[in-house]
Amino acid sequence: MNLSLAAFGPIQLSILTMLVLIPLVVFMIIAQWKIYEKAGKPGWASIVPVYNAIVLLEIVKKPIWWIALLFIPFANFVILIIIYIELAKVFRKDIGFALGLVFLSPIFIMILGFSSAKYIDELIPEDSSLDPDLSSSNLNEGEAKVLPNATAVLVLGIISIVGCVFYGIPGLICGIIALVLHQKNKFIYSHNPQFYEASWKNSKAGHVCAVIGVSISALYLIFALIFIIFAISTASDVFYDSPTTYYS
Repeated sequence: MNLSLAAFGPIQLSILTMLVLIPLVVFMIIAQWKIYEKAGKPGWASIVPVYNAIVLLEIVKKPIWWIALLFIPFANFVILIIIYIELAKVFRKDIGFALGLVFLSPIFIMILGFSSAKYIDELIPEDSSLDPDLSSSNLNEGEAKVLPNATAVLVLGIISIVGCVFYGIPGLICGIIALVLHQKNKFIYSHNPQFYEASWKNSKAGHVCAVIGVSISALYLIFALIFIIFAISTASDVFYDSPTTYYS
């Protein structure tokens, strides 16, 4: 009797989980369908494996050959971050929304699909569309310029947060690079801030992510080193304290 009750709990939990996940998956599929349709692409393309990635690259105006990078470990993660950032651009969303797509993609994909967001089917300068208040007339007049590596700072900053789980080393490397690039952008921005307002927001967001990533990665690395030293010390004590048996 107790065994059957113990087995009934996990079954109930599994059923409840399915009841929650199935509607979320359905809403995700519908949202992605609507995003593709807003971009002038067939909605069914969003549910076809591989082809949906090819069409998505067309939507964010990136080379089709990037599809190969999506099958390479680690590289696919970087490419996915860039795609989400570019997806925010083509729908005239700000940097906060781009970060939402990266860290909370299911929620923000549904927001993008079910909201009144419109797709901008035109080539625009890098980073400029992440500022919704920047008018196209200003872009055409050349009043807005792009900071070098602004998107790179943002991508590296995001990776530094995620990279902390790998003993902190990738997070430290990416975070430090992002911080260095941001300082270069800061120097350029300080001389002509009115020209770089849009891309400066990207660089600042990447800087914040990098600071968080470096801090967490440093703590993670310190704890990892302490654990390794403690484990080696304990193993040495056990080895030297163990009785030695001699055979005649």
